[in-house]
Amino acid sequence: MREPLPPFDQQAEEALIGAMILNNEAIGEVLPLCSAEDLYTARLSILFATIAGMYGRGEPVDATTLTGALTLAEGEGAYGGAAGILSLIASAGFVSNVSAYATRVVKCAAYRKLIAACKEIGERSYAQNGDPSELGDILNSAVLDIHKSDVVEVPSDVWTIDGFLDRPVSERPKWVIPGLMRVGWRVMVVAQEGIGKTVLLRQLGIAAAQGIHPLRFTPMEPCRTLIVDLENPDDSILDVCNPIRTQVCSVTDDYDPDRAWLWHRPGGVNLRSRRDRSELEAVIAHVRPTLVCLGPIYKSYRVETRESDEQASSEVMSVFDDLRTRYGFGLILEHHAPKGSGGTRDLMPYGSSLWLRWPEIGLKLESKLEGNQVMDVGRWRGDRLDNDWPSVIERSTPWPWKGVWGLESSSQPEKETWDEVPY
Repeated sequence: MREPLPPFDQQAEEALIGAMILNNEAIGEVLPLCSAEDLYTARLSILFATIAGMYGRGEPVDATTLTGALTLAEGEGAYGGAAGILSLIASAGFVSNVSAYATRVVKCAAYRKLIAACKEIGERSYAQNGDPSELGDILNSAVLDIHKSDVVEVPSDVWTIDGFLDRPVSERPKWVIPGLMRVGWRVMVVAQEGIGKTVLLRQLGIAAAQGIHPLRFTPMEPCRTLIVDLENPDDSILDVCNPIRTQVCSVTDDYDPDRAWLWHRPGGVNLRSRRDRSELEAVIAHVRPTLVCLGPIYKSYRVETRESDEQASSEVMSVFDDLRTRYGFGLILEHHAPKGSGGTRDLMPYGSSLWLRWPEIGLKLESKLEGNQVMDVGRWRGDRLDNDWPSVIERSTPWPWKGVWGLESSSQPEKETWDEVPY
């Protein structure tokens, strides 16, 4: 049985060489990305090396000069002569796509390196030729070598300072809930058990989805919302969400059930596991929310025996950060406070100290009256961004919670103005 040909793309290789001959500026763009060794076709690899050498010596590269250089080195008619060079120019495609051709060539070369490394390790492993740790080191070295050859282009999020600051408002992260949450923000709400933070997150998600500011009850732009419940039984969700939905329906003529979604996993998930991460991403990819309300955090991952909570929390933060930046949503998380002593509770995030440094806004809810009817909305960390969260939330009807803005926030812009505040 004949072995299959290793991965290579002759069309991309020919287009790459043709573009380099056609436009010398393309040579300077290509050389930092790939080398002659990355081309599979031998004659094209030699052509690449010849072009690179001429460019490095400051010599012009075109069909005539390249033919002359090849004739001098290899003899007349080398690699097809002038006709062969002209055929490559005809294969050049778009010079503006030269980095895409280089990326394709390098990717195929990386596949070939992996195949060769795995073949060598496999043959030596079957023959028991070498210590397993030595063979593992060889494989690791091959993988590192592949990473070094990756094509890394200048990322799109590099700006001049003026370019970043002078962007029009329409290009800046938009408000999801005016004054409270922008796309990309992370807000973490910490409180004791049974204080009403879960109800608050439900109200934020359901009202905002239908174009109602969830604490001012004024009109706003509707947003797509995903509520991720990792703890509560069905009855609890029904008891909380039905009255909120009823109130929303009574005050809007634009109710759209497709804007508000729920992912219910009362047993929790483990976002450190590939399967659970993939399921969460599949849900987000399906819903495409601009607001995600998730909690409680401690039910989103597991810490193994003899493992630090710092490591586990760091991995979960990376999952949240990756998803919110790739899919473009604001994230509100519910977290519990650690158990206190002497009748007091320190309203800081439970678990790893990394949570203290992570969100843009860290809120804590503290009861002001017996029965948890009025809550101070304080901070367990300083705000990184200007916002208009209320100083107090109160139990009310028909909404479970209403916001109260005290004297300390009276200087903040009202709702209409927050729509125009860039940050």
